Amino acid sequence: MIKVKKIFSNSISFVFTVLFGIFLVLHPRESINGVTSGIKMCLNTLVPALFPFIFFSCLMVNSGIFQILGKLLSPVSKFLFFLPPSSSSVILLSMIGGFPVGARGIKDLFERNEINSEQAERMLLFCVNAGPAFILGVIGNSLIKNLKIASIILVSQILSSVIIASILGILAKVKIGRIYSSNNEVQKENFTESIIKSCESSSISIIQMCTLVIIFNIFSIFLDNLQILSYCSRILSYLKFPGEISDCFPQIIMEVTKSCEMISSYGVFPSLLSFATSWGGLCVHFQVFSIMKNLKINYLKFFVFRFFNACLSSFLTYILIKIQNISFGFRKIEVPQTSTHVFGSVALIMCCLIFLLDLKLKKKFN
Repeated sequence: MIKVKKIFSNSISFVFTVLFGIFLVLHPRESINGVTSGIKMCLNTLVPALFPFIFFSCLMVNSGIFQILGKLLSPVSKFLFFLPPSSSSVILLSMIGGFPVGARGIKDLFERNEINSEQAERMLLFCVNAGPAFILGVIGNSLIKNLKIASIILVSQILSSVIIASILGILAKVKIGRIYSSNNEVQKENFTESIIKSCESSSISIIQMCTLVIIFNIFSIFLDNLQILSYCSRILSYLKFPGEISDCFPQIIMEVTKSCEMISSYGVFPSLLSFATSWGGLCVHFQVFSIMKNLKINYLKFFVFRFFNACLSSFLTYILIKIQNISFGFRKIEVPQTSTHVFGSVALIMCCLIFLLDLKLKKKFN
């Protein structure tokens, strides 16, 4: 059975790779447009909004501040989530730092033997969040220009993660009965070393993130060229889903930034935006898998919980907007194609590349 599954998986990979190669050869113009639009997306939105927050999150981990937070939040972690005290800081970072930060923190805890594989896999089911930098900065400030609605989306996402973490904690307590914890001492670094290490981590993260966004942007055009995305939209339309959901949902599955831009072009749809940010898209999921590659992950369980998280977050957004009685209207929004951030983003990425090269040469000669 395992051999058949492996042959099937390899066959799918082979067919997809061949078709993608043929697409690149026969449609060079579409490929160039995919790269161009992906780069614009990164320069206009991702780099200026996310890089400072990623650096801040890395600095918290490397400077040891997360240990202090872990002690302060240990009762919540222990009694609500059924996890060791050190995990609470990573849970907090996953909610304020954005998509790759939670996975990176979980990996660090696992490698230091502060959590076991069961706890790492469980944390991964609720530690994948968009963070305020993307929701408030990109969606609230740049796309829909409504920070109140963006704040509700952020609160809904956090509440959804806390609810899922609590349910999983109760189930783990019933099944396991005792929290695994380690007494390993954390190696402390001075502030200068913390800043250098944080620069290295955040530079790698932002470059990796932008690369995956560009690649998935090409994949979207490739799938659209095969009419796969349009067929998905037609199926949803045939099932009587609203037009904005039918058109945007295939893109929501693929990549979060472009899908939020697409949703915003239809107007202000808070619940749909909440679903998109909580789901994260396959682009974000691949970032998580690349970080957690040395840990065995049940991918099916991960996808199921991402979908459940997205549905719960969307529902909470709807409820909170009803409670707050916010009036926003479904006006069409023009998504900005150019931004004053572009030159600054280019300069920042160049600085990241120079910094990483300089660091690599320094390590080599030392």
